[in-house]
Amino acid sequence: MAASPFGSSKPVRLPTVSFSLAAIVRVHHRQSSDKNEVDPLDFRQQYVLVHERPPRGWWLPGGGIEHEDETPVHAAIRETLEEAADPLLMERGDEYLPRMTHLISLEQTSGRIRFIFRGEWLDDDSVDHHNGHGGVLKRPPGDDDSIEAKWIEWEDIQHIPQNRIEKITGIGSQCLRNMHDPWLRGHEPHTFYESLEKSSKSGEMIRGLPIKQTSSVDRLTQQCKNEEKEPIGAFFLRMKGETPLLKNTLLKGRGRAELLVNLHCRLLLHDKSRNLFAVEKSSGRIPFSSVTNQFDTTLKRMVDKMIKRFQPPRLKQEDAFNPTGLLRVEHIIHENGREATLTVFPGLQLCSLTAKNDTNYDWLPADELRDDLERRLAMSSVNLDGKFPCTLDIIRDKEGPIIR
Repeated sequence: MAASPFGSSKPVRLPTVSFSLAAIVRVHHRQSSDKNEVDPLDFRQQYVLVHERPPRGWWLPGGGIEHEDETPVHAAIRETLEEAADPLLMERGDEYLPRMTHLISLEQTSGRIRFIFRGEWLDDDSVDHHNGHGGVLKRPPGDDDSIEAKWIEWEDIQHIPQNRIEKITGIGSQCLRNMHDPWLRGHEPHTFYESLEKSSKSGEMIRGLPIKQTSSVDRLTQQCKNEEKEPIGAFFLRMKGETPLLKNTLLKGRGRAELLVNLHCRLLLHDKSRNLFAVEKSSGRIPFSSVTNQFDTTLKRMVDKMIKRFQPPRLKQEDAFNPTGLLRVEHIIHENGREATLTVFPGLQLCSLTAKNDTNYDWLPADELRDDLERRLAMSSVNLDGKFPCTLDIIRDKEGPIIR
């Protein structure tokens, strides 16, 4: 915790600024010989790049989460519309709005959280032009938020340098040659669009958690009812109530919703051989760890510390660790509008006897777990058989390029 700015020895909790970025995808179908039709078999994936006001280059749509945003998902949609969309798009119906499908990175450092989403937008070339409308993307000269946005294929994106001094490598397509001032503000287009392109080309699952719920709820009991069938995924919720943040000059910050964020980790330990799950003897709940001030540690370190306790030492090169993965992420903005709780639910399938013999835990079948959410997660994880929806490396404590 930080020292008090008023000279008191009592520590104070400092607010966190959160950001949302959107890696926007469309499946672009090329026109057949009949110019009024598209060829369903001739398609490729394309990605949005936004040309920000100079001298900031091209980047993903995104920015700070603001007070009016219901959740980080809504912030990603709003930022995409502000930075990448044609100004007239809002007048043409909800079917033209982007949709966030997956949480592909959760980056938390002291005083800062970034949620990076995969989003989908319609193939405006095949729909809008046929109906006599323009595309969904912003065109020059743009506005105060950005100059323009373009659909660009991965083969072109990988040739764009990450600083304005370097030149484009390779020849590239006509679209790339027509880009004004082509350089990237940061690594994010290379990092996340490359990952999405590899998933598309290989037919593998997207590296991330599917977004399941993004609405406000009256209380957590209602949340549980809504999640009855889908406990695995990414959930972004806001408890209904007044939001005094707008009147609080300490937490306000040029329109950004700076929240006091509580970090929680709830670990699902599954003994596959006995089909049992670990619960703490003291609480009857699955292993739990929390931090009320994220300046103390990072979410990634907290998860790694809990996982490491149950991973056996690797004695031989061919020995495999217990399978791990991420089952659920839950971000809830509290009713007072000043706090939020960010909870991750990693899973670990146990193969060694060391962790199973830990005297701090009891072992129960899934249907005997006391907590409703934990019980449903356990029952769903049995069917996964160690094949988790995504790996733990989407939880990060830095914002640089991902090295694999």
